[in-house]
Amino acid sequence: MKVVIYGGGNIGTYLAIASGSKGHETIIYTPRFNSFATTLKAIDADDKVIMEGRISCATDDAEIAFQDADFVVVTVPDSMKAKAAEIILPYVHEGMIICLMPGYGAGEFAFEEAIQKGAILFGPQRVPCVARLTKYGSTVRTTGFKKSLKCAAIPSSKTMHCCNVLSKLLEMPCEALPNYLCVTMTPSNPILHTSRLYSMFNDYYEGKKYPGGNPLFYEGWTDFASETLVTMDDELQDIIQHLPEFDLRGVEALRYYYDGPDPKDITKTIRNIKAFKGIGSPVLVGDGYYVPDFDSRYFSADFPYGLAVLVQLGVLTNTKTPQMNTVLDWYKKLCPEMEAFDFAIHGIKTREDLVKFYSK
Repeated sequence: MKVVIYGGGNIGTYLAIASGSKGHETIIYTPRFNSFATTLKAIDADDKVIMEGRISCATDDAEIAFQDADFVVVTVPDSMKAKAAEIILPYVHEGMIICLMPGYGAGEFAFEEAIQKGAILFGPQRVPCVARLTKYGSTVRTTGFKKSLKCAAIPSSKTMHCCNVLSKLLEMPCEALPNYLCVTMTPSNPILHTSRLYSMFNDYYEGKKYPGGNPLFYEGWTDFASETLVTMDDELQDIIQHLPEFDLRGVEALRYYYDGPDPKDITKTIRNIKAFKGIGSPVLVGDGYYVPDFDSRYFSADFPYGLAVLVQLGVLTNTKTPQMNTVLDWYKKLCPEMEAFDFAIHGIKTREDLVKFYSK
């Protein structure tokens, strides 16, 4: 099988290792192709090598990468998926699997033309593990492996086939979800990261500086963040109730995913997740102070392509989402020039349009 990883970052490097270790023809498509070694290594928290994978090459040549590719995994930020779709489209063929990793962020709309040409759009609700590069193009630390992944495809009739492919690639069970809307509505980073950032910086204004160094993002989690998370999570479950046409039981409430329902319990759980230990916040650090880094994915992806998607689902289903609106409006005031995903641009202007698209 020819496997192409679009993007050579944290999770992309891990996926290349997993594919290469199985003997697949594995190519990483990245502008930084000259930085990649032929053999890549995954290490654990104790720096022990747990997997090695040999790649065929790293390249910035789209024809070399995508011509006759069987399985393409797109790992770039949500804001870059439209460009990725444009680059891949000339090489799309019937049966090509295009996997968005992770699958939420409304990236399925960027690949509409690819789907029309016969590609299968596929995505899991979450990534298989926490991955952090220790040396770009060579080594990645992997921790917190999921027990299984829940996934869906467009068309939904191809979900089980794609699950089998990904399961063999990662040596991890993959559970088929009934529709891709279960992936799009995943309350992961679009709620998790945004609630924490709002709790940290809701009093921010241009020029304000916070004393200290880079604060730990998860180990410094607060009850305020958990309370915000729970409220937004409940609003998402309300949206689900307004979409009876779909089986959305696969959209697990975060309050239970993190051992709720009480916010204090969630705070305790998140602070003590081993895989999250030592992870800093998306900030720029100065001499004795820090400020938010609005160019970080935590801001540039999780608000305009995460929370914004959920808020629009609320509008389309006539569901009130006051807490989501408050947090998203706060972000918009701080980053007024940031473009957000818009369902209407893709022809989804009514509830009926939404139901039709996700019924494929």
